[in-house]
Amino acid sequence: MTDSMHMSPLLTIAIPTFNRGKILVQNVKRLLENTAECFEILIGDNHSEDDTIELLNSIEDSRLKYFINKTNIGAVKNINKVLAASNGKYTYLISDEDYIPEGGLNSILKLIRGGCSYSLILGTILNAENGIFYSNVARTYKKGSDAISNLLFTHPYVSGIIYQREVITKFINSKFSEFIYPHEILIGYALAEGDTIFLDDKICIRGEVQACNIEMVNKRHFTHPFNRIRQFLVKKQYVDDEIENFETQQIVLKRLEYQMGIGLSVALVESSIWVCLRAVKRISRIQDKQINKSNIYYSSICYLFKMAKRKLKVVLFKLSKTRVLKKHANLYDLKYFP
Repeated sequence: MTDSMHMSPLLTIAIPTFNRGKILVQNVKRLLENTAECFEILIGDNHSEDDTIELLNSIEDSRLKYFINKTNIGAVKNINKVLAASNGKYTYLISDEDYIPEGGLNSILKLIRGGCSYSLILGTILNAENGIFYSNVARTYKKGSDAISNLLFTHPYVSGIIYQREVITKFINSKFSEFIYPHEILIGYALAEGDTIFLDDKICIRGEVQACNIEMVNKRHFTHPFNRIRQFLVKKQYVDDEIENFETQQIVLKRLEYQMGIGLSVALVESSIWVCLRAVKRISRIQDKQINKSNIYYSSICYLFKMAKRKLKVVLFKLSKTRVLKKHANLYDLKYFP
């Protein structure tokens, strides 16, 4: 049977997007250079305000499909919507600024064409500068405790994950679908439903990280500490409801607890940066030409990091005297904070 004879595609490459028309279309064109007919590209546009739709309309290829939300429904709901609309036996969820190297796409298609029944397909993710962002040993994980203990809540990124269709259906119909970024819980359902394979291939390259600017400050592109706590509680609820094996529960909960500590620290630092940048924005409104605003920006950011380093050193020193940190001394090393 040839690729074109398939009633539905073997693979849907699902891309949620918002206001990234040029980079999105660049990545779509890369994918369409592959001549295989057994995959489709599905774009979920979250009511973009740039030229995304005009650019997509300029591409003539039956493998490309898209829908447009009438209003911006938020990132999580848009991700869920594009997942639910995918038609493939498998769905590769990828962010609009990332792309799939040709070799990685060929490896995925070869595996699926061979009639595999894995619930989850993973592989190496690279940063744009070619450094490894996420990797693991190439192997197969049996469904259930083995896979959950090793992989649940370890994948740090929404991109670079291929799900079996049945797993997506179960997730979309669950009570967890609208609370946190879908890949966190989707992976959990996949690990429980069937076997997982980690390919010895580079299957995703992360795009350039967007520089922080005043527009981001206006929209507050930072995670509030309370949101981190909320995400933790949702994941904890998932562990309580869906993982029956007690030992596996304890392994996953310990992982979640450490991630929670790290996440709170990140959120607090991000909040501090947001406050600083809001102040910088106010400074930018000053019309006096004798004031060198660049000097103010530079000194404020430098002092912010200096203060953060100083406070962190004090906090870690105090924690080092507590029984909690002594118990986990191998996880911390004060030599990195001279």
